[in-house]
Amino acid sequence: MIINTIEQFESFIKPLYRTFSVEKITREDVQNWILGPETYRHQSNGFFSIIGIENLETKKEEIMLFQPQHGITGLIISKHNNSEYFLLQARGEPGYINGIQVGPTVQATPANYLKFHHGKSSRYIEYFIQSMPDSEIIDESTQMDFGGKYLYKNKRQIIVELKTMLETTDIYFWIKKSVIIELLKQDFTLNADLLSLLSKYFSLTSVLLTGDTQQVGKLFRDMYLLNTKSSKHKYQLKALHSFDNLNVSDDGVFEKVSHQELSIEFFHVKTTGRENNDWTQPLLRSKSHGLVIMLTYMKDDKRYFKIKMDTEFGLTHKYGIFPSFVAYPGDHSVKELVIKTLSRNSPYHEVSLLKVSDEGGRFYHDYSDYSLIEMSEQPILNLEDHEYWVSKDELSFLLSFSNLCSIQLRVISALIFGLY
Repeated sequence: MIINTIEQFESFIKPLYRTFSVEKITREDVQNWILGPETYRHQSNGFFSIIGIENLETKKEEIMLFQPQHGITGLIISKHNNSEYFLLQARGEPGYINGIQVGPTVQATPANYLKFHHGKSSRYIEYFIQSMPDSEIIDESTQMDFGGKYLYKNKRQIIVELKTMLETTDIYFWIKKSVIIELLKQDFTLNADLLSLLSKYFSLTSVLLTGDTQQVGKLFRDMYLLNTKSSKHKYQLKALHSFDNLNVSDDGVFEKVSHQELSIEFFHVKTTGRENNDWTQPLLRSKSHGLVIMLTYMKDDKRYFKIKMDTEFGLTHKYGIFPSFVAYPGDHSVKELVIKTLSRNSPYHEVSLLKVSDEGGRFYHDYSDYSLIEMSEQPILNLEDHEYWVSKDELSFLLSFSNLCSIQLRVISALIFGLY
């Protein structure tokens, strides 16, 4: 299947919605999972686990995800009739709004492609784990995942270029680059892993850094000093069922008093074209959505973006680079900070870019609003908060590194590079 227009894409994707179903179930209906009281984990010890931790710095109890294996997200590209095409999949996940969203060629944990579930191996995985004829790896990196939700999770990101286009079946299809650009405007269509890969793809075509790179140099010096002078966040594991604030029932695990604003619930999934087409699993479910904002302004016909260095509990290296503002579902303090920042600066114009689902195989209907706020002039930086104004080329340069840019920064960069 080769898709050259939005109309062709809609004709391809709409029938697949009917092949997907998800229903909420009770604890006793969950198969192949060991549910507590310490942790919730798959019986194969692959995939992910839901764990409880006590943050020794804040003394708060937190629910987090633990997945020590590095997953692979891979994108295959090829040229056809002088145009670039991407090999993608219409991926069904229980947590996606709409049920099915467009993902990269491969989006798999080792448990998937090593067949821990006794299903099929991940399609096209061989192009990302071994040498294949007429293929070339044009970019490979290791990238951090949601550090506010996962404990020390990273993913390998690989982009492969083929000389000829492969045959496709089921949920896989080739799609023209210009159609992907149009889909960047549709909510809940492209998943976060694909957008993360697209940020790397778009940045590969950027020019080399020239001119004043003072902000980038300062950022790297600050990053080095912070990471060498500080240790990782301190925690201890704590049995989920021992949390004072959690109520465990047949329907799931729920907070007694709102803290993280999330619950653990159980689901039965049926889909098509996956390694396994029928399964049950737990998912985290938030009560509200997240917010990701990038401030920007123009000067001398050049666009600048405000980024910041920050920490999240689950990051491998403690510090990473983020957009101007990031609020996870349930985090209302950041939203108040946004209002304060904008109220004391110049006039602005907000552009809503996209609503993007968080990882659909781990979170039920969790998503974030990604927005760009255009300032009429450069707002003052708060140097104590490690804020930096960078150009588009400088942002592309930062995206070229492993484990430096947060997934929120990579997603919003794909939207900025694709649409502006």
